[in-house]
Amino acid sequence: MSSAGNHPVYTHLFRPCRVGRPTMKNRMIMSPLTRCRADDNHVPTAIMTEYYGSRASMGMIITEAIMVQCNYSGFAYEPGLYSAEQVEAWRAITEAVHARGGLIAAQIYHAGRATTPANLTSDGLVPIGPSAMGIPPEAQQCIAQWSRDGKAQAYPQRIHAMTSAEIGAAVKFFTRAARNAMAAGFDAVEIHAGGGYLLDSFLRDAANLRTDEYGGSMENRSRFLLEVVDAVAAAIQPDRVGVRLTPLDTFNGAKDSHPEALTTYVCQQLDARGIAFVDIVRGDSRANVPGNAEVWVRRSFSGAVLAGQGYTSTDMAEQAIADGTVDAVLFGEQAVSNPDLVWRVLTNAPFNRADKSTFFTRGSKGYIDYPVCEPHSFSDPRVVAGMKTRSGGDSSRRLSCQCSTSMTMPAKERPYFAVSQPLLLGATTMKNRLVMGPMPRQRCDAQQCPTAMMEAYYARRSSYGLIISEPCEVQPSYNTYVRGAAISTKAQVQAWRKITDAVHQEGGLMYCQLHHGGRATLPCNITNGKEKRAVGPTTQGISADYRCPAAFAADGKDQPYPAEVVRLSAEKLKWIVKLYVAAAKNAMVAGFDGVEIHAGGGYLIDQFLRKCSNTRDDDYGGSPAGRCRLLDEIVDAVAAVIGRRRVGVRVSPTDLSKGMKDTDQDVVAETVATHMAERKIAYITVASGSDGYYHGPVPACILKKVLQCFGGVVMCDDNTSLAEAEKRVVADAVQGVCITLGAIANPDIMNRAIHGVAPAEPDMHTLFTHNSDGYDSYPTYAEIRKEARAEQARQSAVNRSHYSPPMLNRSTPVAMNNNKSLKAPFVH
Repeated sequence: MSSAGNHPVYTHLFRPCRVGRPTMKNRMIMSPLTRCRADDNHVPTAIMTEYYGSRASMGMIITEAIMVQCNYSGFAYEPGLYSAEQVEAWRAITEAVHARGGLIAAQIYHAGRATTPANLTSDGLVPIGPSAMGIPPEAQQCIAQWSRDGKAQAYPQRIHAMTSAEIGAAVKFFTRAARNAMAAGFDAVEIHAGGGYLLDSFLRDAANLRTDEYGGSMENRSRFLLEVVDAVAAAIQPDRVGVRLTPLDTFNGAKDSHPEALTTYVCQQLDARGIAFVDIVRGDSRANVPGNAEVWVRRSFSGAVLAGQGYTSTDMAEQAIADGTVDAVLFGEQAVSNPDLVWRVLTNAPFNRADKSTFFTRGSKGYIDYPVCEPHSFSDPRVVAGMKTRSGGDSSRRLSCQCSTSMTMPAKERPYFAVSQPLLLGATTMKNRLVMGPMPRQRCDAQQCPTAMMEAYYARRSSYGLIISEPCEVQPSYNTYVRGAAISTKAQVQAWRKITDAVHQEGGLMYCQLHHGGRATLPCNITNGKEKRAVGPTTQGISADYRCPAAFAADGKDQPYPAEVVRLSAEKLKWIVKLYVAAAKNAMVAGFDGVEIHAGGGYLIDQFLRKCSNTRDDDYGGSPAGRCRLLDEIVDAVAAVIGRRRVGVRVSPTDLSKGMKDTDQDVVAETVATHMAERKIAYITVASGSDGYYHGPVPACILKKVLQCFGGVVMCDDNTSLAEAEKRVVADAVQGVCITLGAIANPDIMNRAIHGVAPAEPDMHTLFTHNSDGYDSYPTYAEIRKEARAEQARQSAVNRSHYSPPMLNRSTPVAMNNNKSLKAPFVH
């Protein structure tokens, strides 16, 4: 969190976040909150449309618990999703949310043993659960508002233990509800596996006393939930599925003797299924005791982690996201009493207090009558197109909490429309398709710590959809570039943190490129004082025909790379993998949004990928899959600690740098793309060179092969023009384009393009020097315009001075001839 004066600025809460297929516009989520406003047949009512529609500015809305089984109710008047009438009513709600630019997920649930006989309104229904034991009366009572007979009471103490056939039927109830959710227009489905309800009662050993395949071990107790997840994912796709877990919550008598182990196992299983998100209640909401269950989820699940409970301020929520502990935070009571919660946080407006006495009543009081102060157009997607809208609904609820201004876009058509569009990239959203590619500018200090001028350099380029940092060495004292960057020490991490903070403050995204030079490293650049020899896949070094530029050498001399290097053993390669993992962890601490693993440019991983440099006959060579093994292990290990959606890979199968040959370029492209598709990483970049030197455009056949085999976001880096970038994105040959050399000389190339200003050319002589000359001296379009206006003002002043009439002596009267005027001064 930064501040403007005394006004806090929540830079992380207001960044987009991908949750499977949808992308949230911010990281503030409306928590699922039962409100009991459906009709007697569990059909959503008109006031529910207004209720949810007015909260569309949230990053995502998760609905109240929605019944999956006909007339099996836990709250008397909660909505269902099993009839055509319910689907139509929900469609009105989702359309209202979408009309204002929002996302909405349906939380589907089965009450299980948390019900009363009065709530089971079909003949033959009885309370059910994993075992015959009901909810202990000392653990939880049913309040009067949750039972159709209007009586506060204990839940039934003896219930029906479900048979295997009944469990199978319940799986079908969840699947039907998920399909109905898609028909109703929901963006995602959250399976409620917490709160002591049916799925949670199977998970926890205090409620599940079964001895069959659905009880006993944590694997067996998790079986029912995983069967539901598998069936729902098969019906609507995994990237539209989330799961809610409450491992520490004692609501409805739910307890488990090993909550951490259970949560870890369940999340590992969910991760293997590739679902979109886990919604975790951090502690015990019933006892109001905070916990850290989100840590267990983050450790074992690589999708989006959404967390709630125990965040007592927006500052805490901001910090949790900034630390990488969670991806988004759920807001409960604040979202009930503040339909415009996002606006209030954004403008530092005071919050309304929630009226708890109306949480479960059936009228509009305490439901749709809280004061609202956001402009009606704040979350309206039509604003983006420059259309003006009028306030709707009850105008008396709209208060003048904050002065606002119109947010219209210029009417001028963008000349580069395709590259200016947002792009979903793993766990984040790029605001446009142009990427500042990695370039080793060598402006770090002697300890390889980023310097102050680097902070300004990167921050000024935050208008790019994504910034990839210069290569950061993963092995301490093993340097490809003199005064290049690294990310292995505390000082380096802290210095990078200043840069990422500056980029985020300007609304940018930034990935850290992790790099190891391998055999393309000079002995004079290895500074550990012990082993001065470079390493590689074999003892074969780089031919003397390929020389290291003097700018990269610690001794300042142009020279050949080593002709013979040390062959990396399998044991040493395991150590190399650990170096990448440590660097990735450091990158998260430093505030990067993700990491790019450099597997191109003729450097270490590329040396293993290519047949020309890898003649090993062990597990790390001998075949395309063997040569890809090191990359696979690095990606797997890094993804395990930071999440696969934060990992990208750069390859350059046609790059002829540092002794590389293009004899197997098609095989390398296909192998890497196929292996990375299995790992579901964020993106692949295909480059035709590195370090500012390119070998022509990436062949279209290579891009096509990577796109076909990978199936995710593919970007290119081959020094292309903006016009060519637009053509490629329009043709869907790539989804993003790196502007690497162009980004050096054009901090704001998108703005230049919009205004028809030709891009500047970089000074190639200052690419790899160590001072400020030629580093960040290139002006932005705004700076050019400012200087032009200043020059125009200076010229106008000169002209006025030159053409002004001489001053008259005021003591001498002068007769003026009306037919003869003084020469008028020149006016611009």
